[in-house]
Order: sequence, then C-alpha cells, then structure tokens
Amino acid sequence: MANDGAASIQACALRVARLAADGTTPAGASNMYVSDSFIRLLAAPQVEDGQEINVPNACGKNVVSHKDADKITRLNLTLELITPDPELLELLTNSLLIQDAGSTVGFAYPKLNEPLAQNGVSMELWSKAVIGGQQAAALPYWRWVLPKTYNWRFGDREWTNGHMPNVLTGIAVENVNFGNGPTNDWNGPDDRVLAAMRDATLPVTQLGYVATPVQA
Repeated sequence: MANDGAASIQACALRVARLAADGTTPAGASNMYVSDSFIRLLAAPQVEDGQEINVPNACGKNVVSHKDADKITRLNLTLELITPDPELLELLTNSLLIQDAGSTVGFAYPKLNEPLAQNGVSMELWSKAVIGGQQAAALPYWRWVLPKTYNWRFGDREWTNGHMPNVLTGIAVENVNFGNGPTNDWNGPDDRVLAAMRDATLPVTQLGYVATPVQA
C-alpha cells in the first residue's frame, strides 16, 4: 500500500510482553498483558551533545571551530496507568503479586535498595490512522513498537480527592533479538529503538495475563 498520509490519533491499546535476558520474547502463560487502561505513554529522546571545539587566536577570532554530531542514546519513558493493575505492574517493575485463594488481590513494590528489573519488556501501542476526518478503510491503525523497555520505576504517588493515576518511568533501547515479536506477526525492523507500521486490527484488551505463544 502506498503512503496515504494517514494521521495518528488516540492510543487505543497497549501490549506489554516479558523479555528474557537476551531480549527474546519467551512463551509463557503469564508473559504478556494487553490493556486499554492507560492515560498516556511519553517517549522523550535522551541526547548526548557532540563535543564542541573552538580555538581562538590572540585577537579572539576562532581559527578552529568544530562540533561533533549529537547522538540519541535512548528514549526516556513516562507511562500513566488509570488503575493500579497488579499483573501489569508485575511485568513492568517486578512487583510482588498479593494473592488470596489463587486470585490476585493486590501488589507490593519491589524491595528497597535492590536493582530495578533489567530484562525488561517490549511495548506495542495501537493508535487510529485517520484520513480526512475518518479512520482509514485500509489498515486503520498505526502500530508503534518499542522492542525493549526496562529500568521501570514508580513515580510519585498521591492519595487525594480525585483520580489517582499510577505513574511509572523507564527507558527504551534497541533490541536486535525482538525478531518477529511476542505474537509472531511483526515484520518491521528489530534493530531500532522505535518503529511504526500500519496494521489491520487491534489486539483484544482484557484484565489479567495473556499467554505469549510459542515463538516461530
């Protein structure tokens, strides 16, 4: 399909999949979560400024002037969840699930002074593809893929007379072992920190873990 100029609006689904230490997406009954209960995901580039060299002569004129190229080293992420969803928080932060008679009833933060979870998770988001005020008839969604996010930590938590969002921060990097993704249907690049392609359907959102299938 040729570029049809579709805009991207309204993030409708977020899929998070557990990563192994090598960056692959292992199969497992509790290795994935698909949610629409989020407010926003912000990805801000972390830029390392290139070295700048200026050498003035005795009269104050720069005789040598050079600046190396800036580099994007990672993306800094901020995720706001609508609900304190225990299984999703476990995937992201390695929080402890609190269970009663086999059912999840809560969660607990990771222990203090322990390293944050490093294996991380992949993240995929689906937004609407819109042309001329209408959702596109062909491939009506944009699919955004972050193949590795990690170092997720809880932000400030405030109890107040109003909605209490659950704010998390993390980072995103490249992941050459993401391959075709957790559901064996990604055919975009796997060596970039963020990639986007048009897609035909949304994943089904639900409460609780979703099984990551056997990897093809």
